[in-house]
Amino acid sequence: MGPSLQTAVLGLPPEPESAGRARRFLRDRLDDIGHDDLVDAATLLVSEIVTNVVLHAPTWLEVRVRATTTGVRVEVLDGSSVAPTQRGYDEVTSTGHGLSLVAYLAADYGVELRRDGKSVWFTLNADSVRTDAERDSSAGEWPAPLHRTGRAGPTTRVVLRDLPVRLWRAARQHHEALVRELYLHQSLRNQGALHDDDRSTAGLSRVQAREAATVLDGALDAALAGAGDGASRVDLELDATAELVAGLLVLQASLDEAERLAHEGSLLVLPGLPEIVTVREWCCDQVVAQVNGVAPTAWSPTSGAVVAATRGSVQGWDASVVHGATRPVVAGDDTNRILAVSAAAAVLLGWAAEDLVGRRVVDLVPHALREAHVAGFTRYLTTGEAHVLGRPVDLLVLRRDGAEIAVRFLLERAPSPAGRSVFLAWLDPQ
Repeated sequence: MGPSLQTAVLGLPPEPESAGRARRFLRDRLDDIGHDDLVDAATLLVSEIVTNVVLHAPTWLEVRVRATTTGVRVEVLDGSSVAPTQRGYDEVTSTGHGLSLVAYLAADYGVELRRDGKSVWFTLNADSVRTDAERDSSAGEWPAPLHRTGRAGPTTRVVLRDLPVRLWRAARQHHEALVRELYLHQSLRNQGALHDDDRSTAGLSRVQAREAATVLDGALDAALAGAGDGASRVDLELDATAELVAGLLVLQASLDEAERLAHEGSLLVLPGLPEIVTVREWCCDQVVAQVNGVAPTAWSPTSGAVVAATRGSVQGWDASVVHGATRPVVAGDDTNRILAVSAAAAVLLGWAAEDLVGRRVVDLVPHALREAHVAGFTRYLTTGEAHVLGRPVDLLVLRRDGAEIAVRFLLERAPSPAGRSVFLAWLDPQ
């Protein structure tokens, strides 16, 4: 252990940037005292607590850190006398997990009310957090599952009712790619010449996110074994432990950050389609909610808000091939958004061409086929596997009036600017 350290203090304003400043401050202090093994967990927890103050107080705040005989004690003070609580979760919530993370990762923690506000504190030591070397014990491989003696506690029987199999499996492929890209992105930032303004929690995230997803995959395989491989919906049952809950909370936080970076174009992987994000949030939140005593809520296409996902217009793409076509053709981009529609396609689909542009391609897919469409599109964007690209397929498309019409469908890639994809869907009525 490095030299002893008196209590170090950092005052911060109630601004979003304060979470990053708190992480940098804490990282530097832990480096000073030779506790870089605690940095990932400590910066994750201080970020959650500071963000909670900024969002819910918001008042002045102060971060204090000092060495203990076995590790470190971190304290966040603010001017609000309202004590934080671990929230009950509804079926679609994806926030408010800070205290759950603190309760899981910290060796000890507490809240103290003061005359001028309150203090939220936690302690960490080598027994409560694994080291970077243990987390990344083998290059390119996921480390073995965590085993923390005495920390698992009781289990809760959780049921994910009507889990959409295709969507979840496509989501898992996409999530794996996101976590990998997030880890690489943050590792490169930490090694670069620019000042590191956000100590990565990716080492922690890689382990816990992978472990949590692996538990869910194992339960899904067991459910499918009982229901048959062709099942589109299954009731997935599992015994949720504290480790699983913590892993799912970290998974959500990691994927939210990765989705943000993907939308900015900072990652090689593309953002997830809304349905992919929604099924992930529903699955994770159902586990957390049921552990907190909330009754199960079955999956449905409306289990979460589904909104258009965009990455901005495809600059430099020439739509003349669509506008000049005499056959029905629809152009879409890599966010599953409609870019252009030929006059013949507009007539076939019962829309005005200008009303279709900007809408999602999934709006033209019959409801019974939408999950298969989203899953297939996601797999292609994530893995490059194309089962229908360049091959005529007979299928149904949805008109604006709700009628389903049979077409011979041919999907092609169109020339497009580097880094973006444009697809042409030719629709010949049958």
